[in-house]
Order: sequence, then structure tokens, then C-alpha cells
Amino acid sequence: MPKSYMTNFALEFTCENFLFMSSHSFKSKFCDQAKDIIKNSHVYCVVDCPRISIIPESLRYEIFEERLVFALDLEYRVNGRLKIMKVLSDYPTPIPGEIVKLEVDSYPHLNLKLLNSKNEIIASTTAPEIAYQFQIHDLIELNVLYIGQSTGLIQESNSLKRLRSHSTLQTILADANSLRPDRSIFVGMFTFSKPKFYFIMDGMDHSKIFGSEDLLRFFKIKDFKLNKKQQIAIIEAALVRYFQPVYNEYLKKNLPSKNSTILKQCYQFDFSAINVNLNTENISRNNLKYYLYSDHTEKKYEHLISIELHNPMKKKGFYSLAGESFAPKNVIRHN
Repeated sequence: MPKSYMTNFALEFTCENFLFMSSHSFKSKFCDQAKDIIKNSHVYCVVDCPRISIIPESLRYEIFEERLVFALDLEYRVNGRLKIMKVLSDYPTPIPGEIVKLEVDSYPHLNLKLLNSKNEIIASTTAPEIAYQFQIHDLIELNVLYIGQSTGLIQESNSLKRLRSHSTLQTILADANSLRPDRSIFVGMFTFSKPKFYFIMDGMDHSKIFGSEDLLRFFKIKDFKLNKKQQIAIIEAALVRYFQPVYNEYLKKNLPSKNSTILKQCYQFDFSAINVNLNTENISRNNLKYYLYSDHTEKKYEHLISIELHNPMKKKGFYSLAGESFAPKNVIRHN
């Protein structure tokens, strides 16, 4: 029987920032913040959602000095059924004074263009961005199809070049065109904070080992280190294990396992839990949210993934206190 100790350790990885882009925008110019996310991303996630377009004849607008009020209809299909969503609001930011008219671009009517008197584009926004701004739920619920590592993507151009040529992404795009024509493909890039280290001491369960043997484990943990590649591998494996994306062939059942090379360091230092917090709430943009889901997970903007590295029936770990378990409801358990 494995030994149960008074002190137990856990690691937590928290999503710091994210960016979603359409598959056809990889060649676009990005702002500095977007470039930073792409350059420093740990993992990327391929998702799909309903294909959206603007109904051109629905566009109505008024321009008052630096204020713009517009109304338009967005159309999309859910399970083959046509849906139309009406949008009415101010443009989200102050507009330049030279803007005199708005125009929906040509088919497939994805962009709303803001033009000056010379018909030059001063600014524009997209149908998906409008849906995101107005939090239209059908259109911000993203189905997770594939999760991969961004390891070694040093520059944003390299990152996007790799994605453009990625065989799985090309398969997903081909399948979408032929099998899911009503769905659009997007790629999310995610950066995570450095792992946080937690410990819990349970002095109430006298079946656990106290004293010098437990204390030595506590001192040993100070030598624990994970390089960036190891961190990314753990994050990727945890996300794949949790979402079970249809296009991921590997890692779906790899965590937790004592034979896992990804978790070798964690088992060496006797960690008993790993947590990954994937949050798609944009605090800098009025708390706008995306809701990720798969066939195995419900739609949420915050996915708290907890993985127990030991079978709690054989060895009491991080989620054991005073003989009782306080493990999260959806914890992934070791067999």
C-alpha cells in the first residue's frame, strides 16, 4: 500500500491571456498586444462556431460628430436552421471625424467598413467581432476540436506559419468545408502564468505519516523545477484529457499515469494534484466572454481542471483532510 503523508503538494497553471483569430486572418497585421500573445503562447486550440454574415440591406446608421449609431442583422445557421439576430448600438469606440458612411463588404458579407468621403476605409469590424461585442450566445460558444503545443514558436510570423501548414488544421478546414459548411474555424492562442505551488498539511488524520519522513519530503520539494517545455507538455496533456477533442489522437487517456514521461518530475517529488485554470473572460474588454465546450464538457468561460495523481482509495493526497475528501466534483482521478 502506498504511503499517505501529512503534507501534500499541488501545482496550478492559470491562463493569463488569450486571443482568437479566424483561420483566414493569419496573414493579417496584428496589434502589439496580439503579437505578444501569439509570440508567447503555450498552447493553441482549434474551435468552430456558426458561420456568421451581415445582411447588407439591413444596415442602418446615423453619424453625429464623433458618435456612430448603427443597426444591422446577423444571420447564421444552427443545426441547419436559419437564425437572424438584430443588433442596435453605438460603435464601441469614438470614431474619427472624417468618417461619412458605412458599408457592408461584398459576399460573404463578413466586414462592416467605415469610409471617408473618398471611399477610403478608415476602420472596420467583422461579423464575429460584432457577435462577440454583443455576447450573442450562439456565436460565442466555441466547440473545441483540437489542442496543440506552441513550443518553439519564437516569433508571431513563425507561429502562424506553422499553423497554416499544420496537417491537422488542414484536415479540420477540409472537413469543415465539406461536412460542416455552416461552421467557421477559429484558432485560440493561450498564455499561462508560471506554475504556482501549493501545499496542505493535515494534522487531523492520524493514519497519515507525520514527523521526519514527511518533513524530508517538504525540504526536497524546494528543488522541484519545470522548464517551459515541461510546463507546456503538462498544460496540453491536461486540456486534451479534459476536453477529449475529436481531432486529438493522443493524450486523451494519458493523465494521470505513473508511466507518463510528462509527469515524471511530479511523481519524483510526490505531487498529488495538478490544476489547470482555463479562463476565456476578457477583463480588459468589459468582461466579454467566450464559452468553450466539447462533447465531454459543458459550455463555460472558466474551466477548472483538477487531476489527482494518486488513487485516493490507495493513497490519501491533496484533497484529503481529516479523513474526508474535498476533491472538486469533476476531478480526474487516477485509476
